Amino acid sequence: MIDKDSQLANLFKNQQQKMKIDLETSSCMFHPVDNGDHSENAWIQFFEKYLPKRYKVAKATVIDSEGSSSDQLDIVIFDQQYSYLVFQSDGITYVPAESVYAAFEVKPEISNKYIDYAANKARSLRALKRTSTNIPTANGLLEPKSLHEIIFGILANRSSKSNLFDKIFFEKLCINERAGKLNCGCCLDGGCFFIEESQIKISQNENFLIYFMIRFIQELQKIGTVPAIDLNAYLSNPIFSTETAPLTINNS
Repeated sequence: MIDKDSQLANLFKNQQQKMKIDLETSSCMFHPVDNGDHSENAWIQFFEKYLPKRYKVAKATVIDSEGSSSDQLDIVIFDQQYSYLVFQSDGITYVPAESVYAAFEVKPEISNKYIDYAANKARSLRALKRTSTNIPTANGLLEPKSLHEIIFGILANRSSKSNLFDKIFFEKLCINERAGKLNCGCCLDGGCFFIEESQIKISQNENFLIYFMIRFIQELQKIGTVPAIDLNAYLSNPIFSTETAPLTINNS
């Protein structure tokens, strides 16, 4: 008889090893720019491989109906099916704010400086205006979906100190600030964390990477589906100036 607990443990352990191999290849890149780009691409591929296919992952800038935009973000996870108005321009992907589930900043290490930097990126994203409109169904219109909190986190290969999760680290996460709060993060040599209400949950055991992915998917499940974009809000932008004229129908 197969020991199901041991089988599950072995499956998780093997998957953890594959995940680390996928991500640790970034340490082979020596030029700082190449290293940064490679780390971002490694994490993007990681999410593409392990997230359900309903989610799209890309380096992107997020825009809103009023013409504002976020800073460029290393990783944006957005809706695969209902993401209207996704554009490519000069190699940059632009995504509407309504379609975003989560975003991450990728850094070589987790340090106080980089946590502050990630918090500012989070503020630039969460400051954008999001719309929500009725959803047509076979049974009539559904009420507009309430706007969810966009998840924002930090990802890194290493920590700048031996005790990553100390008191100073907790204070830097801006837990009580809606705009700058970091909800989660993962460090390949230090473990991962998630904010749950006003508490922080930490995993530093040998399977923390797969824990991070499962726990992140759980947070995405809480969001459900992104709100339906009010396209009229985008069409009302002055760049789409229109004129009306009377319609004359000749019945002769």
